Amino acid sequence: MYSLIIPYRKLDWRKVLLMALAAYALAFALRALEVPRWDNPAYQLDGEYLLGTHDAYYWMAGAEGFGRAAGHPFSEFIRVLSATSGVAPANVGFWLPLFTAPLVASVVCVWAMVFGARNSGIIAGALAGLAPGFLGRTLLGYCDTDLVTLLFALLIGLVPAMWLTPAMRSPLAVAGSFAGLNVRKLTAVSSLAARGNPLSKPWLFALLASGLFGHWAKDWHSLFGYLTLWYALLIPLAIGLFSIRAERSRLWRGGTVYVLPLVGGLIGGAAALLVVFCLGWGRGRWSGLIWKKQVIVLVWLLALLSAFDPGVVQALFASVGSYLKSSGDVSRAVNATEALVYPGVAQSIIEVQDLNFRDLLFYFHPWSFLAVAGIAGFLILLTVSPAAAFHLPLIALSLLSIKLGGRMVMFGVASAALGMVVPVCLLLENLLRKIRAAAWFRALPLPDLALLVLLVPYVGLVPRLSHGPIMNVEYAAALKSLRDITPPDAVIWTWWDWGYATQYLALRNTIADGALHGGPYLYLPALVYSTNNPRLAAQTINYTSQVGGPPQVFKDLSAAQAMALLTELADENLKIKPASEQYLVVTFDMLRLGYWIGRHGSWDFVKKEGVAPKINRLRQALKFNLNSGEVDIDGQENPLQADSIDVLRTDGLTRESYFRFNQRHFILNMISGDKLIVNDSLYNAMLTQLLLSDTHDPRFRGLFSPVFDNTYARVYKVD
Repeated sequence: MYSLIIPYRKLDWRKVLLMALAAYALAFALRALEVPRWDNPAYQLDGEYLLGTHDAYYWMAGAEGFGRAAGHPFSEFIRVLSATSGVAPANVGFWLPLFTAPLVASVVCVWAMVFGARNSGIIAGALAGLAPGFLGRTLLGYCDTDLVTLLFALLIGLVPAMWLTPAMRSPLAVAGSFAGLNVRKLTAVSSLAARGNPLSKPWLFALLASGLFGHWAKDWHSLFGYLTLWYALLIPLAIGLFSIRAERSRLWRGGTVYVLPLVGGLIGGAAALLVVFCLGWGRGRWSGLIWKKQVIVLVWLLALLSAFDPGVVQALFASVGSYLKSSGDVSRAVNATEALVYPGVAQSIIEVQDLNFRDLLFYFHPWSFLAVAGIAGFLILLTVSPAAAFHLPLIALSLLSIKLGGRMVMFGVASAALGMVVPVCLLLENLLRKIRAAAWFRALPLPDLALLVLLVPYVGLVPRLSHGPIMNVEYAAALKSLRDITPPDAVIWTWWDWGYATQYLALRNTIADGALHGGPYLYLPALVYSTNNPRLAAQTINYTSQVGGPPQVFKDLSAAQAMALLTELADENLKIKPASEQYLVVTFDMLRLGYWIGRHGSWDFVKKEGVAPKINRLRQALKFNLNSGEVDIDGQENPLQADSIDVLRTDGLTRESYFRFNQRHFILNMISGDKLIVNDSLYNAMLTQLLLSDTHDPRFRGLFSPVFDNTYARVYKVD
């Protein structure tokens, strides 16, 4: 005799709300430990915080009505908050994660109750809201759609899961019945099982609102195009396989009220509203119509046909391919048999780099054994509750992050947190019930108190994860100066990492950004920065402007033709006028990325390879002698002889050359504390020379005119 039930309990909404608020408060309090790390005047420019991630500036620009994010719901949300509060968009974006990210904790708290864990929701929610995979993408200043993707994904499935669960048999019980086992009871009833009539008006309107919310979420992020398809298919699958026979007819009808708006938006919502009318208020003919089997089958067929959008499927494969591929874009020339292959960017982006399994576990919880327990616990939940299937695509994305990259881990942190806590809670509650503990004692949140220890590592982890803004105030000042020194139609050439920040701070278009960093958008700026030929750099910029942008530069060219074009652009007799004014930004921050910029910029289309320069970022303390060129590095027995030493200070730049020809160029930044050793190819590159040489160096005359210089960053107008 087998019993596979989660006990029935009457729902107390006041307790649900109280526990959800407690989960929020706990996650908020631990996240607030990061605030003191930002108490630094160098982290602000003109009263605005500098943000912690590049993508945040995309939405800030959109909130200002500039760039491709203008009009997006997230940008509009920030704009409205800024307008109503009188706070600058950047400051709204800085503080927003602290207040919105803990909402995940509240939602996961309710999910714990869906799975029958009456007294473990607070800790489960806090573990999800603080998991490193989610925390690391929602720190202060990390104002990106990561704040809503996980939250919305959990919310969209919550109402149908609450609605379905009381009438569902556990998958293990269903499997047992197919195997001929004598299962005593087949229902898996959650602590939210006080559902009453599944076709009551409150439930029908909750399902309708949830479906509309799910469809609206597609405007926020492409992920929801895939998730809503999964949820639309999951509802009929769960009803057909796991529902109690007595409830099945009503579930088939009620399920349409969720799926129709989910896949059809307002049109589907209108159809669902008609179903609600027939089920809730209809009399006679109207009420009987919706109960006809043929009608409900037709409604489901229409709903599921609407759910299949070929564009969504194609976008899914394209998105996965963009994360998996290691080569860049491929462009087929019209009159050539050989494709033009650009350098690939994937493995130079930290968030999409491959993970090993140990790193993956850390993203779930700092204690790896708990992460393993969370994954195992979630598998247990899959066997006892069909509601766990709403989490399947989320946990799958997390596990696939080994190949898709670290940013995907965040989607499974809620599932893992529930797996860590809910099975333990159920075991404790069953134990207390078996020993006949007093009802008041069993009502206490004992599992939450016992599991508080799981949050201990976050007390130290939260401040350590905080790393400040993605640019320093000197760089930000250079970008903001572009508002005054450039015309509105100017194009700013900067490395793509800082494209969004440039768009917000300068309110000018950029040659590349966080979305435009593949193919020519990656290669052309890299070429400009990595070449040692000032004329090639300047005329590449002007030619790109003249032909209409990066995609047009090598359009329909073979590899050999592309290399021939570069030779032509270096011709000193060639005079190219740009379509609009072009400006080039160089900054010390870009030197840190010299390995990638040099590799991409030295790309040979014929050989399909690039040569990365050598760069060494020193961690040790050192002493240098500008007269002799000797550098003593802690831990090394003998001093190193430098080819050159460049020292950047707030009051200016000091340069000395020693002509030793041993490929050791020291670049010492006293502003940021960085100490670099670079070889000849990077030192002679335009990125370095335009930053360190005299701004009126004869090599740049007639090609680059300085318009801004604060030592750390410079801006040149391309002549």
